[in-house]
Amino acid sequence: MDSSTASEPASPETAPVRNAISGAIAPWWHTGLLIVFLLFASYSQANTLGGIVRQHGRSSLYVTTMAFEWGMIVYIWFGLRSRGARLPEIVGGAWGRAEDALIDGVIAVAYLFCALLVLSAVRLAVGLLSFNRAENLQKLNETSKTLGVLAPHGRVELILFILLAMTAGFCEELIFRGYFQRQFQSVTGSVAAGVVLQGILFGAAHGYQGWRWMITIAVYGMLFGILATWRRSLRPGMIAHFLQDFGSGLALWFMAQHPEFFPH
Repeated sequence: MDSSTASEPASPETAPVRNAISGAIAPWWHTGLLIVFLLFASYSQANTLGGIVRQHGRSSLYVTTMAFEWGMIVYIWFGLRSRGARLPEIVGGAWGRAEDALIDGVIAVAYLFCALLVLSAVRLAVGLLSFNRAENLQKLNETSKTLGVLAPHGRVELILFILLAMTAGFCEELIFRGYFQRQFQSVTGSVAAGVVLQGILFGAAHGYQGWRWMITIAVYGMLFGILATWRRSLRPGMIAHFLQDFGSGLALWFMAQHPEFFPH
């Protein structure tokens, strides 16, 4: 930001938003209810996800998950309104030029490579990865059995899965790095605490993947929080989140279709 921009007085339309974002962006009862709802949903999914897929199919799961996440965005929107904040301000504005989108895309890809290195160390620490090839193949098969039920099968499911990955990229980054991180930062007065607390909640919201993956995902959420803080925008994280979810889904689909490449 140049000095001329910094010295300009805020317009009446933007001033309330900036003041609101400097503190809590929603009432705390609003945040508490959302935390309880997320943890309850995580616990429920941990025990019923496989049965839901067997009974209703993956397409139904994809659609209901998208509706669930967009419902949370609507809930957050109502909370923001009470403090004069707006969703675009939480996201970090809009791209002004095509070059801006390209820069965020490059940052997203670079972030994924860096995060992969960090998460590999975390997976080693919690026992999801080892230096033994046979053990890694066994763990890979276990992961495929646990999460493979979510992988798309057929053209319709693939289209819905792409939409789901896009929804997760936008909604989850806005929910955790946009909403929760700002709220936790406000109550603690610490940027680092906001990053850590929203990461822990992000991991806890993925109960269906088991405690080892929950720890890994919590660290992943913290890395997303660092990215959002550094970039002052959720856009690179949204792009990276979509690419990661979509790539993981395709990998699980490939494992399910070609088990010969992953012997027990």
